[in-house]
Amino acid sequence: SYSYEDKLEEFQNMIKDKNKAEIYALMSDMINELEESKNAADEANKTKSLFLANMSHEIRTPLNGIVGFTKFLKSTNLDNEQEEFVHIIRKSSEDLLSIINDILDISKIENGYVELEEVFFNPMEEFENVVETYTTNAAKKDIDFTLWIDPSFSSLLLKSDPVKIKQVLINLISNAVKFTDDKGTIDVVIENVSIQNKDEINVRFIVKDTGIGISEDQKDKV
Repeated sequence: SYSYEDKLEEFQNMIKDKNKAEIYALMSDMINELEESKNAADEANKTKSLFLANMSHEIRTPLNGIVGFTKFLKSTNLDNEQEEFVHIIRKSSEDLLSIINDILDISKIENGYVELEEVFFNPMEEFENVVETYTTNAAKKDIDFTLWIDPSFSSLLLKSDPVKIKQVLINLISNAVKFTDDKGTIDVVIENVSIQNKDEINVRFIVKDTGIGISEDQKDKV
């Protein structure tokens, strides 16, 4: 047997010699090989996605246990130092759980299936927690980091998919902190832009920074 490159060279030589019968036969072989390679690649992707999904679920189970028990532990009699340690354990576990959820979402996207949840959540609590995660890193670079959340959210419960929303918000804020130079600025704005419909609320998320930005050709890919 010989490689695909060898067949390609043979094909080019046949074109020069104008041997149509041999050209058609070789083209047929090459197309069959490409089809087999494509099928093998598709199967490999399916296997990888299945592995990611299974591993993600296996890891999430003990992590959920850690998060749950740290909540119970925090309600017991702890001194200030112990309470701080428990808070760090819980926050780190939640961050790792978020990463696992990202991996699981990637496997779902590759399989063409993304499920959106609809649960009630407190927007103030959810969004403030996301931003607080990155304020420390911003402070290390002496970045002026500001957050404004529409006061109307203080008395509202939203019904949507908070995990997916936070994933997007985390990516935007993380990139803003990463690509903003020292002593720069980052402004995060979360506002209610609803007009009249009382049953639905439109929320606008803005992450504005003095970083390098994004090129015009890349904007089309976003």
